[in-house]
Amino acid sequence: MTDSLHSIPKPAPRDIIKWADTSGLKCDGHSFNSERIPQLCDPLQKMTDPKIRTGTLVGPVQSGKSTVGEIVAAYWAAFYFGLITYNWPNDLKAKERWTTRIKNLLNSVQDLSWAGGRFDETICQAQFTNTMLIVQGVEAERSDRK
Repeated sequence: MTDSLHSIPKPAPRDIIKWADTSGLKCDGHSFNSERIPQLCDPLQKMTDPKIRTGTLVGPVQSGKSTVGEIVAAYWAAFYFGLITYNWPNDLKAKERWTTRIKNLLNSVQDLSWAGGRFDETICQAQFTNTMLIVQGVEAERSDRK
């Protein structure tokens, strides 16, 4: 009975920004600090609205958009149910992002409940008791190219 109760996530904190600031998660090796990207706090907060199940954030290069996506993916993985896909231009970019940032970020989140076992984390995929996160490329090699 305890194992099945372990799969029920804790209630989600109302304020994702406060959670990110205080939960100890590491973005690109550093503790998150919302004061460094105040322009992205509003979109970040909106991604916790239960009516929103997908999001696209457009902005200038090097403005913190990837950090926002990583925080949202970690938050959803910790407190919601289901499959989460985090898309990159291609599989090579997805794998590079997984190994350099996302895997480390997930390992820093104390609220995540890993599924355990041999396959709880593989290349570009993490399985938790309540969710699965897949980091993938969206551009596929066409079969008619030679």
